[in-house]
This record gives sequence, structure tokens and C-alpha cells, in this order.
Amino acid sequence: MGTACSTANVDVTVSNQADFASSLTTFIYTPGEVSYANSPSMTGQMVACGGITGSNSFTLTFDASASGGIPGSSSATAPTVSVLDKFVT
Repeated sequence: MGTACSTANVDVTVSNQADFASSLTTFIYTPGEVSYANSPSMTGQMVACGGITGSNSFTLTFDASASGGIPGSSSATAPTVSVLDKFVT
């Protein structure tokens, strides 16, 4: 049985200019929320049932191959993304 979605918890935090190696394709999954802030960058995908909070100049480059080993994830097209909040200072 899977874990229920939860917006009450931030389960994954990537921050403070954390950079994943450009040669690394990353897949992050959580039933909670991902906090992605303060200039981190990565190539890959994030799936967060509780949502993704992004702020302060982050870079996420979509790569369809990041979820290649997950059943039902064979689509090679980028998903549609809706930006709810965008802040420019």
C-alpha cells in the first residue's frame, strides 16, 4: 500500500546553492512537499504529492529520462507546469 499525500510536511529540502553535478540526472519523489530555494540547480524531475515550493532563483532543467526506470513513466514529453507565484526583486 502506498503512502497518502501530505501537505503538512516538507520532506525534501534543497537549498543554499546546492548544485547537482551536470552529468547527474536526478529524480526526487516525496508524498509530502519539496522546498527548493536559494539558488540550487539540477537536471531531472521532481514529483511531490504535497507540492513544490520554489524561491530565490532556482534552476530545474526537465529531463524525461530521470524517471525512466519507474513503471508508467515512459513519456518523453515535458509535463504542463502552472506557475502559481513568481517573485522578482
